[in-house]
Amino acid sequence: MGTFTLNIQVGDEQGQTFEEAEALVDSGATFTVIPASTLRRLGVEPRRRAPFRLANDRVEQRDVGVAVVRFDGHESITSVVFGEEGTVLLGALTMEDMLLAIDLINKRLVPVEGLLMLYDGKSPYIYSNTDGATPSLLCLRIRRRPLGDAA
Repeated sequence: MGTFTLNIQVGDEQGQTFEEAEALVDSGATFTVIPASTLRRLGVEPRRRAPFRLANDRVEQRDVGVAVVRFDGHESITSVVFGEEGTVLLGALTMEDMLLAIDLINKRLVPVEGLLMLYDGKSPYIYSNTDGATPSLLCLRIRRRPLGDAA
């Protein structure tokens, strides 16, 4: 799998102050990661701490805040992880929010359609469209049970 970088802008939640950064496009990262010093300079404050699994398989608690990320006319108010110096990752949720997908061949992000899927209310498994132009989608039903209970 290839990687590439993009120039992005990251700003405070109000979108008033921005800084530029070169970000590694990383669909393996859930959230966008910005150096903690940059986020603090922009006035972004941690809202919570969350566990994250790193590439070396360690799990670390990191601060998470909210910032504006912009790229090539796309903009998202998104969750950002307070990262280490020199680490800037454009994560999957930010790309999805911008309706962008990775084109690894051409090393770029490309626009995609968003999905709004609702089931028909009759079957918990089948989405029924009314125009007949597109086939129904098979959806999975998830059974919830407390942790530790047998399947």
